[in-house]
Amino acid sequence: MPDNKCQHYVPRCYLKSFGIDPEGLATNLYNIPRSRSVRHAAIRGQCARDYFYGRDLSLEKILQEVEGQYAAILRKVIGGGSASSADLFFLRWFAVLQYARTDMAMRRAQIMHEGLRDVIHESYRNDMPEIDLSDEAMIRESMRVGIKLTKYVEDLKTCLLLNGTATDFITSDDPSIFTNRLHLQKWNEQNFSLGSSGALIFLPLTPRVALMCFDGQVYTVPEKDNYAVTLRDVADIATVNELQYLKANSNLYFQNWGQRVSIQSELPRVASRRPTTWCRFRVLVPDREIPGGTMWRVATDEERRRPREMLITTSSIYPMPSAWLSKLRYRNPIRTFSNGSAAGHVRKKIWLER
Repeated sequence: MPDNKCQHYVPRCYLKSFGIDPEGLATNLYNIPRSRSVRHAAIRGQCARDYFYGRDLSLEKILQEVEGQYAAILRKVIGGGSASSADLFFLRWFAVLQYARTDMAMRRAQIMHEGLRDVIHESYRNDMPEIDLSDEAMIRESMRVGIKLTKYVEDLKTCLLLNGTATDFITSDDPSIFTNRLHLQKWNEQNFSLGSSGALIFLPLTPRVALMCFDGQVYTVPEKDNYAVTLRDVADIATVNELQYLKANSNLYFQNWGQRVSIQSELPRVASRRPTTWCRFRVLVPDREIPGGTMWRVATDEERRRPREMLITTSSIYPMPSAWLSKLRYRNPIRTFSNGSAAGHVRKKIWLER
């Protein structure tokens, strides 16, 4: 096989931490579509496609350098060394990059562009530019956007979740999780982004360590000690694992073969909350002029079908767990910035001015 032909969208160096042998050559997996557990599955073939990032290998080689740095930091964490602030900064950046580089990230980008194309086509028929919806174009688009968005997570607090229970963290083929407790639990809304107040990012690193990034103006982790907090309640482990159940595409990966029993029993419980699509669209049309601007309203079916001035909004669908981490508490009061616009509540006032 030519060098770098088999390109992993979840790095082998990441999956090896969930391996069942010292060399990290194999892991256990649960295939969701087939409801089937597989023992000793070779890691080499997991989460990989031929030339997924392109035949010119430019992107693949950049990712290899990133993965080398990740592996070095992970060795330090596993070895008992305390992570530095620079290490945590990199892990936070790595989590955002991982969010944008998977097969499902590529598919989410395709769904978004196809949806926009269909909405526009409904009104403007053939007056549309051609969009390259190929897998290679969409994964590059997803990563371009992901890298652009990393500036919106630099302010997040970051800590390591140390597993102090007998139940392991698991991972999946789409392991980096973005969600928002503030919006989903307190405000009962899905309209948020990486820059929104209350943002949360989770990424399991090993069966015993997970990464959590959080908005320090909304949440606090009172028991955090030197960038880490120990979870001793198995319910907290279940909460972190449930996020993988909700977002995984096809496969869950786990180290302890006995854990397949709990996975098989817990997946049906959350099956109805696994998103069936990853974005929604709304078409707005001008309603009336007001001082300083225009009021918009949702278009009727007839208005969507005829060419006119319109505003198309997109919003992503995010995992909504049945419970939240007990160590993560709300601040009193929380701090947000809003000017009443569609930007909503954000963590920095300057983001509203942009």
